[in-house]
Amino acid sequence: MTDLKAPVTAFLAQLAQRRSASTVENYARDLRRMQQVLLDHQLENWGAADQYVWLEWLNQLSTTTSLASRRRYLSSLRQFYRFLLNEHLVEQDPTRDLKLPPLVATPTPHLSEPAMVQLLTAVKDTTPLALRDRALLELLYATGVKVSELLTLDVTDLNFELGFLTVRDHLGQARLLPLSPVAQYWLQRYLQVARPLLQQDGRSAGVFLNARGGRLSRQAVWQLLKTTGQAAALTIEVTPQVMRESFTAHLLAHQADYLVVMQLLGKQLPQAPLVPFSRVKAVYQATFPRYQEEG
Repeated sequence: MTDLKAPVTAFLAQLAQRRSASTVENYARDLRRMQQVLLDHQLENWGAADQYVWLEWLNQLSTTTSLASRRRYLSSLRQFYRFLLNEHLVEQDPTRDLKLPPLVATPTPHLSEPAMVQLLTAVKDTTPLALRDRALLELLYATGVKVSELLTLDVTDLNFELGFLTVRDHLGQARLLPLSPVAQYWLQRYLQVARPLLQQDGRSAGVFLNARGGRLSRQAVWQLLKTTGQAAALTIEVTPQVMRESFTAHLLAHQADYLVVMQLLGKQLPQAPLVPFSRVKAVYQATFPRYQEEG
């Protein structure tokens, strides 16, 4: 039987040149499922599958999989077949006429300001892991960073003297983010007291470490938010996106400049000028709810 893996490997290698490692892994996981569809139909190559094979599979998924997930699968499949066409590995794209119902967007919930304080203060212990968790929660809320940006932070990216940190997106593009005094307090306490105890071999440059001394994982952050939200008796399940939406909503509620907020989030609007960091910091200081608070 023709090797079904080789085109997938080539596609993922090309994708890795312009997308983050987590995105590449998501595509890899989706394509492994689709590869199994071909095996189940005893098809020898990707070009042997017509639109009815994929339509049948997507319809079968409708009983067990959300519409959002099925639309993601279809998007992954289309991207892959576009690659196969460009590489002359197939003669036609069987996904071209496939359609799924439109996805009705539902707004991501966010925490109120009192609920956010309730979440942040739910971590009450002073163990190394608890100090790490408090610092991580404070940083997520104080900056609105994505989990991928949080996990790639190095200690050298923190500038406490000038009150900012440097984050990089999946393309490696850097942006400066101001830090509130309360976030700085918890970060410095964690770095001085807890992180040396977690950094077993002294080699990891990452800010947030696990109990074995390596960088914290994405799954660990999701679990931390979930369990802390439960400990705080919140009615909303806390996720990284909820933290990011809360950061955004609270700044805008305090009359923050929309362009500044978008720049803080790493969302550069088309044809919008880059706001000077001095202006970004001034708006942040005036509108971030916890800026005037101390640790």
